[in-house]
Amino acid sequence: MTSRTWAGIDPVEGVTPPVPAAPSGRPSTPPVGGEASRSADLDGAVRSIGEQALKMNLRRARDLDEAVRLASRAELADSRRMAAVETAHQLVGSAGTFGYPGASVRAGELERFFVRAVFGGPELALAVNQVTALFAELAAEPDY
Repeated sequence: MTSRTWAGIDPVEGVTPPVPAAPSGRPSTPPVGGEASRSADLDGAVRSIGEQALKMNLRRARDLDEAVRLASRAELADSRRMAAVETAHQLVGSAGTFGYPGASVRAGELERFFVRAVFGGPELALAVNQVTALFAELAAEPDY
């Protein structure tokens, strides 16, 4: 085991070594076309991950909307309420990570709503407004 290995794994295995210096003493640079292609590939991958996260976050928002509706009819079982807490918590992190800070804030309010489990009057009206605002936030362009 070398000093670079941990648990038998070399953390830099597969890492491309730096480009050696050209005879002039300055580092040589790879052809621009290859660099642009790698950049486009990375942009496409990041965009794809963001689109997948948005789809998942819209599903989470629909789940929270349904939980608020159940709460408004006094039909929200405790297990469903706890699932809504977890869903809202996941949405807080994912929305914030993928460029939807407003949606993250709305989801945080909904998480607190389900944790408090007070489903009447102004609390319920606020939760309904938060769900509406959550969908509006997720419909906007991401803020990177």
